[in-house]
Amino acid sequence: TMPGEYKAEAQAYWLVYPGVTFVFPIPQKFAHCFASGTDLAFVLPDGSTPVASRIKVHAVGDPAGTRPPPLPPSSYYMERVEVR
Repeated sequence: TMPGEYKAEAQAYWLVYPGVTFVFPIPQKFAHCFASGTDLAFVLPDGSTPVASRIKVHAVGDPAGTRPPPLPPSSYYMERVEVR
């Protein structure tokens, strides 16, 4: 696997692969588990497991520069997505 990085300012662990990044929010009380900055604890001290909250598809090598395209102010486009 590719190494990830804990970003304290975002309270999230970013697992980065070429072209895709998975973002796992980490509760503040467990930030100490990520002191090394690169290890993802798959089971937190309370027995819970970090769950990805975002998946970012991006150009290879540019995970931080991902932004959705701008929509016109009058556009309220929403699409339901179900994951099973």
